[in-house]
Amino acid sequence: MLRDAGQVGTFTTVLKTDIDERNDKGPSLMPEGLVNNLSGRQEFLDLTRYLIEIAEHGPERARQLRPAASLFALPPLPEYERDLDHAGLLRALDDKSFQRGEAIYTRVCANCHGTKEQLGSMPTSLRFAEGKFKNGSDPLRMYQTLTHGYGMMTPQTWMVPQQKYDVIDYIREAYLKPHNPASYTKIDDAYLASLPTGKSRGPKPSNIEPWVSMNYGPSLMATLEIGDKGNFAYKGIAVRLDNGPGGVSRGRHWMLFDHDTLRVAAAWSGEGFIDWMGINFNGQHKIHPHVAGTVHFANPVGPGWADPETGNFDDTRLKGRDGKPYGPLPRSWALYKGIYHYGNQVILSYTVGTATVLEMPAYELAPGEKIVYTRTLNIGKSPRELLMRVAPTGTAVALVGDKATLEEKDGYTLLRIPVGATPASLKLLLSDGDRAALLAYAKTSPQAASLEPFTKGGPRRWPELLKTEAVVGGDNQAFEIDVLTHPTNNPWNCQMRLTGFDFYADG
Repeated sequence: MLRDAGQVGTFTTVLKTDIDERNDKGPSLMPEGLVNNLSGRQEFLDLTRYLIEIAEHGPERARQLRPAASLFALPPLPEYERDLDHAGLLRALDDKSFQRGEAIYTRVCANCHGTKEQLGSMPTSLRFAEGKFKNGSDPLRMYQTLTHGYGMMTPQTWMVPQQKYDVIDYIREAYLKPHNPASYTKIDDAYLASLPTGKSRGPKPSNIEPWVSMNYGPSLMATLEIGDKGNFAYKGIAVRLDNGPGGVSRGRHWMLFDHDTLRVAAAWSGEGFIDWMGINFNGQHKIHPHVAGTVHFANPVGPGWADPETGNFDDTRLKGRDGKPYGPLPRSWALYKGIYHYGNQVILSYTVGTATVLEMPAYELAPGEKIVYTRTLNIGKSPRELLMRVAPTGTAVALVGDKATLEEKDGYTLLRIPVGATPASLKLLLSDGDRAALLAYAKTSPQAASLEPFTKGGPRRWPELLKTEAVVGGDNQAFEIDVLTHPTNNPWNCQMRLTGFDFYADG
């Protein structure tokens, strides 16, 4: 039986009696040039190492190396995308739509695609005034490209339907109609009648704010507040858990780690990441940004791990004038060492006592599409028992691994790792759903992965080169100041401010 690559589910059957000759020689069925899709030599070596590992050690090793389920799929489309009134959105286009689209294009799209006068920062991006569209140039196909992405064009998940059609209107009228008429599709009654039908026009657009549209990568360090009862992660590391382009602000699921207290402060989900209120984002004073969406569990301010020497969670940190504790835990108790980025995965590194810890936040999909938040822990040798506050009582918690136990005490679910049980690899599962269902799912959840390979460096996250001009300072003052101008045309919608100080050799 031969599968037809062009027609899914279509097979051709050849009878054995009709076959004159069979052999396994000749060229492989593997298409040529696939290696060119990898970012470099290291990705090729990573892939080869993976194949060698599972060939030598079998299915169990493959299960151990399995990435988090959240990294396999892009986030689902919002529900309103399934019931859109495309014809109504197109009929509503007017001069104000053109102006709004121009503002979006200038701030976001021109960085990569350029203008009629200036090339964009990515040579592979389509020049609308002269290029040929690979995924169709009529309004609906352009809308689908913005929504689903195509090739190197990533989905623009921050845009609502009106914003997409606003920028499509601008591109069509400013670039296609006067300069690239072969790509300009006339919108008439026949075209409108051919569009998918629906009743919704989606949510109202929000203002385009650079601190929201900026690509921060898979994590963001900031002071964030959970709820309204003073639960602050002063040294917060917010990690995006679901896969997809655009960085942490484009996600749907997050976990917040406070590296002062080594606790997971919260896990939450929703259409919005944070409310962006604060001097470092929208400029507002006397306020910290809050996490947005639905908080599925949260740990109040306090140590995430017990002091290994005493076994208790008493917070001994200095108190501020407001009576709240500030700063990191004592160095002999716990020490944050840093984070590793490997693609979209974030690995936290710290110590508890003398034991090294690598931790990876992620999520998995249990039956019924139920989100289960996970903490994979690789714990080094410890001469003392280790005790962690996992979550307040009421949060469903399960454990994958046999070297530790869970118990409930003083309003918390605790993870206890006995003396002699380290080094250990284990995984915590957390959910705001039914505990019995979570325990049942834990029996099928993959074993904890080894995180050490993710500390060796992964593919480059920012492979493009940015070009800027240096304004070289004079040498007649106490020190020189050379200023690099902002490379505002860049693929990441961000601005950079770089200033260098070069002191004289004699001090």
